[in-house]
Amino acid sequence: MTDDKNLPVDDDRVEVPPHEDPPRRKRPPAFYKQIIAFIILLVCTGGLAGLGAVFIYFRMERQTRSAIHNVVEEVPKRDVALVLGASVRGKRLSAMLEDRVNRAVDLYKAGKVGKLLMSGDNSSEYYDEATAMRRHAIKLGVPPDDVVCDFAGFRTFDSIVRARELWGVDSMVIVTQAFHLPRSIYLARRLGIDAHGFIADSRPYLRASLRKAETREIAARIAAWLDVNILGTQPHFLGRRESLSGLEQEAEQRGITKEELIKRNEDKGTI
Repeated sequence: MTDDKNLPVDDDRVEVPPHEDPPRRKRPPAFYKQIIAFIILLVCTGGLAGLGAVFIYFRMERQTRSAIHNVVEEVPKRDVALVLGASVRGKRLSAMLEDRVNRAVDLYKAGKVGKLLMSGDNSSEYYDEATAMRRHAIKLGVPPDDVVCDFAGFRTFDSIVRARELWGVDSMVIVTQAFHLPRSIYLARRLGIDAHGFIADSRPYLRASLRKAETREIAARIAAWLDVNILGTQPHFLGRRESLSGLEQEAEQRGITKEELIKRNEDKGTI
């Protein structure tokens, strides 16, 4: 009698011993080449983007260097000083913002500018940079009629576009800290405004605050370049044309005429 165990195998299947894993299908070499190519592409793209960012950052420095001044006598005469906003606590200006307003007043008293345009954030009734800036300038001796507020200067780009569109400003001195001036002047000139800058740094600032502002400036310069060269960005708000008269603006806010406001101020002895 024939033993079944000794019969020849009638197919070509190979039994895999239970203690061994089945053989795995190898991926074709092209698959790994695609992965490597993708990684190289990512690295190259990131490198090019980084080089582009560095180029934009330092190009703004070079293009605006000759228009940045630190001495009042060196500043060319312009129609308006645009004072860019910064943080306030109630009516109290931060150190950086106080220096900006003080330096703008220096320009005004030296006859370098005829008007001060205070551009800041007034996004709620409880927060108003522009009015606090105006009050401080008036306290320092600038006539109220020569200090105007822009209440929708939410960022530098908005402040500059609104100065041109709402107040018709085509020449200005921008007053802010040194790290902020290259971007500000670059934006203004790209938007067709004859702009110079006046450095507002008048004291040592908190190291942490200054480092944070300077770090943020790197991304802000890239965004500014994109705004005026690629994206065609618009300000958050525009509006009708306004007068460069601080008293006229204040009278309109109070719902009275400019003459009535002047009389009230005279009665109070504020003019």
